[in-house]
Amino acid sequence: MSNQNSLLQFKISLHGSKPLIWREIIVPANYTFFGLHVTIQDAFGWGDCHSHQFFTDSPYKSGRHFKVIAWPMPDMEIEIDERKAKLLEYFKHIKSVMYYEYDFGDSWMHKIELKKILADDQKLKHPIIIGGAQACPPEDCGSLWGYYNLIEIIKNPKHKEHNDMMDWLMIENPNEFDPEHFNKDEVRFEDIKKRLKEYKESFGL
Repeated sequence: MSNQNSLLQFKISLHGSKPLIWREIIVPANYTFFGLHVTIQDAFGWGDCHSHQFFTDSPYKSGRHFKVIAWPMPDMEIEIDERKAKLLEYFKHIKSVMYYEYDFGDSWMHKIELKKILADDQKLKHPIIIGGAQACPPEDCGSLWGYYNLIEIIKNPKHKEHNDMMDWLMIENPNEFDPEHFNKDEVRFEDIKKRLKEYKESFGL
C-alpha cells in the first residue's frame, strides 16, 4: 500500500493507439493530481493548451460510476479539486487504474496504471521517466483517427492533401516527422510550482 513516503511507478498509455503510445514514469506518492497532469504533459510532449480531467474509473463503462478530478473552472462543475487531491489517496494498490482526458475536442484518453510502489530512499523531488514508445501526436490533429490519417497523407506525395498537411506540420520532408520516434533522454519536466502559478494567473483562481 502506498503512503506519503512512497514512489509510484505508472505506465500511461494512449487509449486505442496501435502500436501503443506509452510512457512509464516515477513520481512521489504525495504529488497532487495537478502535478501528475503536468508530468503526463511533459512526458508525452503535449503542449498543455487544452482542458483536461481525470476519471477515478473507466469512462467507457456503462452508467455513471466515476468521479471527476480537475482544475476548478468558473463554468465547469467538478467533484474533486486536482490541486488538493493526492495520488496516494487514490492509487493505493498495484494495478490501480484511472483515466486522464486531454483536449475535450480531440479527446485524447490516457490509461494510468500503477505498476509498482517503491520506497523513496533518495527523497525524490521531481518526476523520472524510465521508458516509452512512439511519438506524441500533434496537437489538434483530430484524435487518433485524424492522427493516423495524417500519417498516411504525408507518406503519400500524390495525395490531394499532402502539401497542405506538410505545411500544417511545418515540415518540408515527410521523414522530418517520425511517428515511431521516442527518446526518454529528450524529455524535460517543468517545475510544477511554476506551472501552477501560470494556471492561477491564467484562470484567476
